[in-house]
Amino acid sequence: GGGVYTHLGSNSITECNILYNTALTVGGGVFSLGYSLFNANVIAHNYSTSGGGLFLYFATGQVYNNLIAENNAANGAGLYVYQTNCNIVNNSILKNNATSGGGGIHGYAGSCNFSNNVIWGNTTSAQTNIAGADYYQENGSHVFKNNTLQQAMTNYTFTGSGNYDLGLNATGNIFGQNPDLQNINDLIGVDQLYRTIDDGGIPNNGSICINAGNNNLAANISTMDIIGNTRIQNGIIDLGAYEKNMSLNTMAINLKLFIQGYYLGNSTMTPALVNQGILADPTMTDTITVELNDPSAPYELMHSSKAILYTNGNAIANFPLSAAGNTYLMAIKHRNGIETWSANPISILSGTIYDFTISSSQAYGDNQIEVEPGVYAMFTGDINQDGFIDSFDFPALDTDIFNGVSGVYVNTDLNGD
Repeated sequence: GGGVYTHLGSNSITECNILYNTALTVGGGVFSLGYSLFNANVIAHNYSTSGGGLFLYFATGQVYNNLIAENNAANGAGLYVYQTNCNIVNNSILKNNATSGGGGIHGYAGSCNFSNNVIWGNTTSAQTNIAGADYYQENGSHVFKNNTLQQAMTNYTFTGSGNYDLGLNATGNIFGQNPDLQNINDLIGVDQLYRTIDDGGIPNNGSICINAGNNNLAANISTMDIIGNTRIQNGIIDLGAYEKNMSLNTMAINLKLFIQGYYLGNSTMTPALVNQGILADPTMTDTITVELNDPSAPYELMHSSKAILYTNGNAIANFPLSAAGNTYLMAIKHRNGIETWSANPISILSGTIYDFTISSSQAYGDNQIEVEPGVYAMFTGDINQDGFIDSFDFPALDTDIFNGVSGVYVNTDLNGD
């Protein structure tokens, strides 16, 4: 415990900067035995043989809203969990480096729940794209839900055992996609103060981290994030230690659209996020990505925003103020829908309203389907997101039907039930 050592008892460590500490064997930043609660701390630039940032030893408790970053160790540079049973929720585990295994996380035995975390930029032997750079475990039964992970899904197993296993009940994880943070190479920001609004770990407007968490898995964490933002800004919790402040230097535009597979009739869609175990609000259907593109070829992407789509078809997308007064082609993306563009360029102002549902001609190429007289929706069925609904979408659907997959967040649930 180079910076902090806790031994049994009931400990609460909150809003501390634990920086530039060294321990010879374990816990460069923190060593913790027994019950502890870690909330809204920065654990960075520490070193030890095992657990460069944080070493949890026969521990229980909660680890949430922490930035665990740029620590070094032979094993478990960011976090080492040894015979530990903790809830590790909404942390940003970034740019830690191990020389052996588990650049971000190393687990030995125990059973931890890793939920809503951003795990990115971690390295083993200075490489981010090799197995174990983000996570390595021995003899444990840890479960990962709704985290960003560095490698493609094929690099992990889901059997309950194995060095790169995410658990039998793993669900909702995002694999191999850059989380698009403010500046991962300058996590402290230009003010040289952690836990402020210029921290590099804050998601950008179009980040995959926004509205990608599971509220139920974060039910017991603080109502504030690491820098004091209200924890849920737009109905669904973000991933990582930082909740995107959607009111800061942004403007909102209003959309209405339906998704064919989710449509129930009478201008209502099914609450897919409730049915798939993500949250308990029955007014929310799913998330969509709203993109603003240059109206001239090659139609360059200019801005992107992730938004909640409600059961009545309404959605609010937030964009930077710099988008105001400009004209864009709007594109809507959904995880199992055909990408749908506005028929014509739209002038973007705060409060702009665009309704896709009133006519097929609201979409480029009339690319919508009439789901009841005078009501139009995006086509459902592009499970592999290659821009087509065809036989290449069927294998994933067939596999999940055969395996009886239900109650989890998967693209193959075409009607959201």
